Amino acid sequence: MPLLAEGLIHDWNDILGRLGLLGSAETVGRLIFGAGALVMLAALLLLALEVLRCWNAPAADTRAC
Repeated sequence: MPLLAEGLIHDWNDILGRLGLLGSAETVGRLIFGAGALVMLAALLLLALEVLRCWNAPAADTRAC
């Protein structure tokens, strides 16, 4: 993420520096990106399961969807 002002240090530099992970910044970024992707895929899976549940529900039970 680019900084808008010259001479400023990004917050992640401070956070990862305090945790001793500054040298592993790329790996940490990839792990966070991967975790975010998994959360989004899980949300899509839950949505698909809910749609299937409502699709297969009897017509009298549609208010439960």
